[in-house]
Amino acid sequence: MEPSVPKSIRVNADYELALFTGKAGARIINESIEFLALFLDERPLYSQKSYAPEYLRHVENLTQRVPRVTSKGPFENWWGQLVDLPKERLLNSKEIIAPFSPETTLVSVPADFRPQPGTQYLLKSPHGMSGQNFHIWNPETPLETLSSMLERSGKLIAEPLLPRHRDFSHYVLSPREVICYQNLVDDRFQYRGTLFSNLQDPAVSSLSFYSEVRPQSWEQFQAAFEQIRSFVADRGIGGGYCVDSFSFFRDGKIFLRTITEINYRKTMGLIAWLLSQRLAGTETWSLFFLVRPPKLPDVFGHINSRVREVPGLFYLSPGDTRFEVFLLTAPTAAIGWARLEDLRALLPDCELPVQV
Repeated sequence: MEPSVPKSIRVNADYELALFTGKAGARIINESIEFLALFLDERPLYSQKSYAPEYLRHVENLTQRVPRVTSKGPFENWWGQLVDLPKERLLNSKEIIAPFSPETTLVSVPADFRPQPGTQYLLKSPHGMSGQNFHIWNPETPLETLSSMLERSGKLIAEPLLPRHRDFSHYVLSPREVICYQNLVDDRFQYRGTLFSNLQDPAVSSLSFYSEVRPQSWEQFQAAFEQIRSFVADRGIGGGYCVDSFSFFRDGKIFLRTITEINYRKTMGLIAWLLSQRLAGTETWSLFFLVRPPKLPDVFGHINSRVREVPGLFYLSPGDTRFEVFLLTAPTAAIGWARLEDLRALLPDCELPVQV
């Protein structure tokens, strides 16, 4: 009997687009993160992209195995399953957050939206990719804008635009294992990184801002989070999903927003966790982050030749995608942030994260 050929994996980062419209996204969407699977999965990566031999050797040096890339043969989706479409649509739609968030409104017709005077709102498509298809509603915004958005999206999620403090998530790996981590986002709510303050115990109490929030608020948050878990479990799902949350300022105090969305798929936070488990060794702190690439002819060679000087740093991207991707690890937060400053000096042409 001939040995079976392992099925390849396709990193379908355009998952929400395919899930809700049946359409495939542009290649650049998947190619912006698909290379991360080379560090985490031994199966061949299905891709139409040609990876340079220098980069594949770099991956081999970090993983101690030869990465494989193929453009032929069967594959299975790696980012989101696209198998049980009704269940996946339910658990990836932002519509389900309304029952768990009193300030959130599902808008089907303009009359559903009743903005409070003087309040800004965030309007977003319930079926869009995270950080996309949203609009900031100001009190002076004409109602025609709402009607045109409804024509495009069918429905909208409306929630007050709150002064955010920190973004964080819980990823439910299984009924008995949940990890918590802090996310870095820019002023357009675009993901830029994930911080684990304690890889040995990634609980909510490990968040860098945990002590800034009143204990009563955390107790209320935990009760609401367990309600969300029960809701998902009642639909036969014990793990494999993420609940996104954030803290915000109000009247000089910090409050918590339990849920902004659920993602029943892989997330960048999960990838940060898995990479940390594979690469961090005995280090207990990690920062996974994305930056815009510098405008240079050989980005990979430029960056790779410099970052070797920084201990605990792993350069992950091939140098010709939308972002340059790094994992920085350290034994303590203080050493980790100091290493980031060392990297900033080595890569002055990259806009690196700031300490949080």
